[in-house]
Amino acid sequence: MVQIKEMLKNFIPSTYKKVSRKSFNSKSFLSIIGAFVFILGILFLFSISLDMKETLNTSLNDKLIYLSYGTICANLVGLVLFRKEKLQKFVIIIPYITCILMFYIIMAIGASMTDNPVSDLKLGMVGSNLLWIIGVLINTVLVWKSVKTSHFKIRDKYANYFMNSLSIAGIIFFFVSKVINNFTCAYTGMVFLIATLQILATFHFPRVLRYWKKEPKNENASIYGNSIEMMKNKKTKK
Repeated sequence: MVQIKEMLKNFIPSTYKKVSRKSFNSKSFLSIIGAFVFILGILFLFSISLDMKETLNTSLNDKLIYLSYGTICANLVGLVLFRKEKLQKFVIIIPYITCILMFYIIMAIGASMTDNPVSDLKLGMVGSNLLWIIGVLINTVLVWKSVKTSHFKIRDKYANYFMNSLSIAGIIFFFVSKVINNFTCAYTGMVFLIATLQILATFHFPRVLRYWKKEPKNENASIYGNSIEMMKNKKTKK
């Protein structure tokens, strides 16, 4: 049990610790809104482009447009409610979840341009989630080994190996797709890159958790405060 607590405490590699401790703010919501406005622009361009209409799945494209609108509205509501401190721990879930949703929407945009968009999207989602799970498991093993040996250089040294491999594989697939003129190959590369982003998103999860942690009571402060009150009372009696 103690080892599990130590593993959770040291799960984040040193490279990402600074980011994992960042607080959410208004910019967090505005960044997501800006990203989805950009995605909407791409989707609208696809829908009016004559060249794209031949290969684009218009039904899927329309659904993605509606989903993007809904996500923008959700983050706008979150931006307003974030000002209330009591609601912050609930509201910050919105930008985190919608950020992950954005990965799938980007994947869906890619799938909409393949020959079998629905089946390719399903395969892409299964593939990216499987790679994400493998990445998290690899990091878990590294953390376990580091906790066991009390040597966290093991975790920090090898933490990026799998993610870098996925990124390189994704870039290679993109280049190959250009050579053989096959968009499905580029879509496969996209799946690898999105899996990398999913692993990175896992390292951002402590940013959400920190809002749900109860602040420890400062007992020293209360004792100090009481002693001051006692001193004041003595002076008034004199």
